[in-house]
Amino acid sequence: MEGFPNLFIIAGPNGPSALANFILLNEQNVDWACDCIAHLRANGLRTIEADGAAEDGWMRKVTELGNRSLYPTANTWYTGAIVPGKPRNFPVYIGGLGRYREICGDAAAEGYRGFTLG
Repeated sequence: MEGFPNLFIIAGPNGPSALANFILLNEQNVDWACDCIAHLRANGLRTIEADGAAEDGWMRKVTELGNRSLYPTANTWYTGAIVPGKPRNFPVYIGGLGRYREICGDAAAEGYRGFTLG
């Protein structure tokens, strides 16, 4: 998250979350975080932080994919509809765990594209 350097969220919003095998998703995210930390150490870096523009782009992708489904129309905890006054949102990447892994791997392979390292 922009503004929170070195914050790694292992299982949270805007990833495949409850629509993926949670064990495989958590392994993916922990492995990515460990590889990232190793990269930082190997290169004498101390911080990684999400770039705001990349974060906004990811949110657009998550929202666009979600809107192709019926999920956002449901009155469930997924959308926040069970909390009075809460803005509706569907914060789940529905592109599949395999594609999510590819996206994460590509970002790392491209020098942690979408992140500011320092």
